[in-house]
Amino acid sequence: MSRDDIGVPRPARLHRADVGFLTLFMLLPRHWDWLATQPGGSSVALRKLVEQARLANQDKDQRHRLSAMAGNESGFEEAPRALFAGRLERFDEIIAPWPTDVRDHARKLAHTATHTEPAA
Repeated sequence: MSRDDIGVPRPARLHRADVGFLTLFMLLPRHWDWLATQPGGSSVALRKLVEQARLANQDKDQRHRLSAMAGNESGFEEAPRALFAGRLERFDEIIAPWPTDVRDHARKLAHTATHTEPAA
């Protein structure tokens, strides 16, 4: 049985970033094998994976910021329940008394989450 069979990481490879410094990272053999089959090579595949992860976490980060901005506002806990129940009119009623910039940010996040267009 080889180290590849049991998933022992290969020694780390050096990767020269475009900004002129070296980054050291370790992957399991199956990861290196998968990267080797990707169009454009491992660098392109890794950049795409990092970008996907960044975008996936972006919504979570925005929700945390909204919580920090509006967590003490009237109806803060009820607003997301209305939103995710598909009751957008109720959501707008709940957030109407919030400060304008906080309310506008909440609406932007709501439309992103529900894949709808904001009212003009």
